[in-house]
Parts: sequence; structure tokens; C-alpha cells
Amino acid sequence: MTPQFLLWAVPILLFLTIFEIGVDFLRKEKHFSLPDTLTNISCGIGNQGINLFTEGLKLFLFIDIFFHKLAITTIPHAWWSVLLGLLVLDFAFYWEHRFSHLVNILWGTHVVHHSSEEFNLSIALRRAWYADLVVLVFFLPIPMLGFQAETFLTAVIIHNFYQYIIHTRAVGKLPWIVEYILHTPSHHRVHHARDPKYIDKNFSGVFILYDRLFGTFKEEEEEPTYGITTPLQTNNPALVNLHYYADMARNMRQMRSWKDKLRYLFAPPGWFPEYMGGFKPAPPVDKEHFRKYTPKAYGPLGIYALVQFLSGLGGLLFLMLIKKYLNGNLTPGWYEGVFFGLIALASVIPIAAFDRQPWVRRAELLRLGLVWVAISTYVGIWHPEQAVLTIAGVTMLTIGMALWFLRVWQRA
Repeated sequence: MTPQFLLWAVPILLFLTIFEIGVDFLRKEKHFSLPDTLTNISCGIGNQGINLFTEGLKLFLFIDIFFHKLAITTIPHAWWSVLLGLLVLDFAFYWEHRFSHLVNILWGTHVVHHSSEEFNLSIALRRAWYADLVVLVFFLPIPMLGFQAETFLTAVIIHNFYQYIIHTRAVGKLPWIVEYILHTPSHHRVHHARDPKYIDKNFSGVFILYDRLFGTFKEEEEEPTYGITTPLQTNNPALVNLHYYADMARNMRQMRSWKDKLRYLFAPPGWFPEYMGGFKPAPPVDKEHFRKYTPKAYGPLGIYALVQFLSGLGGLLFLMLIKKYLNGNLTPGWYEGVFFGLIALASVIPIAAFDRQPWVRRAELLRLGLVWVAISTYVGIWHPEQAVLTIAGVTMLTIGMALWFLRVWQRA
């Protein structure tokens, strides 16, 4: 994905999300909640942050090896080759997406995206931190067909943007010809449902024709119930990303043979040996009594979490600006890892506060202390001429933040 696209994409996607929040507010539909929305964006921060450090590997695999050394022909860059590339990319996406629903070890990555009980544009950002590395293998063969790197990247940009805009309840069903050819918001609402009749349907990214061709298409009938069959009951981004693999590890410890453990890794979600109860299908949804997990976002605590979260988001954008647009590094380069670690903590711990777990109080105070140590050390060693004023300012800010947090934590 080109830096020029990202430079335009971030404000555009932010504007669309804010616009949908405004529409939701005016309609009084309550399709957004602060804890859930922050969790969604936090997952996106982690995903993009890790991508910053693995982009070299992906470019090496796609460009140096598969584009230049293993391509079987050459397809010129033109509008028709972009459309052809989009069709091929969507075909690969269909099978990657379908396997991610049908294989336990892959579902452990993709379940992050489905675990929200809401459905709005921010859900498109709810991707596992490690997702892109896990599914990379499904897309590596595409450059071998002869597409130019520019063609492939353009197709990826279109595909990703389209995937973003179909995560909405603000758009109803579109004209039948559009619904027949394209994967619309209506089709994607079905895909995110936990209702048994909707599960494992509509895997395509752009063209719903693949689902019609391979027998996985389902029309939207009544309003879906969103989420996963075993609700998470948490907004902690770390648990959102790791809970399924933790559950898998616990289940595997109960299995009697290595054969069962290995089969469990590659079996569909819900599979268990007979002595553990056998296959467990998706339970029906009691729509009358179903209640979404919506922790009370106590006002001052919500404001505090939002401020800390925005500081992490600003840090990520700063890091992206340096690495992607300025082609530079922090001094020294290894400090980028420290910097990203602080960004990750800022986008996880304050959000976990909504769950009201006792450990969050200590963890948040420790996080603020680590920020003070990291900034003071960086300035003191590499910018000593600014050290006194900067460390004094950071000290005052850290103490203020700690006192603010303790006050809102006690009252929440």
C-alpha cells in the first residue's frame, strides 16, 4: 500500500466513521458504543503497527521473489489489468476467508474481527494484530501470474477500501443488480451474524458472485444478531486478540491423544472428540432475551480512556510518518520498538479499564511510569540540550495524569 494512499486514506476513513456516528446519533439507533469503538480502533492500531515492522518481509516476498523471479508472464499495467487483478485478488480472498472460518487455527485469528456485537464502520478496523502474517500465504501466488507491482497494489487498495465501506447498517438493500453482483452491506451483515442460518455465509470481498458460484450465498432476511456464538464479555483488546487461542490450549490439554490435538488444530470450530461431547453446533439465538455486552462507560473514565487512546493513536501516526513518508528512523533505530510498545499499551490498558478489573489500576499507573522513563531517557541521552525542560514538563504531565486516573477510577 503506497504512502500517498495512506496519506489520503486516514482522513477519509476517519471522516466516514464520524459521519456514520453522526447519522447513528440523529437516528437514535445506538449502533456505536465508546468501549466497543475504541476496542475496534485499538485492534487496528496493533495491526498497522506490526505491519510497520514486517513490511520489509512482505515487500521482499511479493516484489523481489514472486513478482521478479517467479512470474510466469508479464501483464501490462492498465485499467483492465487492475480490474482483472481485483477479480483474482477477490478469488484468493474468498478462499482465504472461507478457510479462516473452517479451520480452527485460522479462525483463532479471524474471530477477532467477528467478536464485536455491534456492526458499523469501525468494525472494519477490528483485525487481529498478527492477521496479515497468518494469511499471507493465500496471496503470494497472485504476483506469479504476471501482474505488475503497481497493478497489484492498486487492486489491494481498492479491495481494502471496499471492505471498509460495507461494514455499515446505515445502508439498506441496494438495487437488485448491485446486490446480485457485488458484496453489499446487506450481504456483509449476514456474514457477521451469529444466527445459525447465517453462519459461514457470504465470504467474498467485492464480488458476491463467488459465493453464488460456490454455494455459500445467503440473502439477508431479518436483522442479524452480531457477534460470536460464545460472547466475549470484555473490551480488553489483548483478550480480544488472544482469547480463542487460550481456549484452544485449554481444550487441547484435555484431549487424550496427540492425534486428537492435531486434528483439533485443523478441524472446524466446534469440533471435539466424542469423549468431550463431540461436535458442538452453533446454538440458536434467543432474540427476545439476548443482551449485548455494554459496560457502563462512566463519563469521566470514558473521557480519560479516550484521551489516553488518542495519545497512542497520535504516536502511531507519528511513527508511520517517520517510517513510511520520511523514510527515516528514530535515533537510535531500536527505540522504535520501545516507542511502539508504549503505543500498544496506551491502546490496550485504558480500554481494559471499562471491564473494571482490579489489575487495571496498577497496570495503568505502571504504564504512565514507563512513559515517563522512556521519554526522559530518550531526551536525556540523545537530546541533552532539551533534557531539563522536557523532563520537568513530562514529570508534571505524568503526575497530573496519574492523579486524574486515580480520581476517575475511584468514582467509576
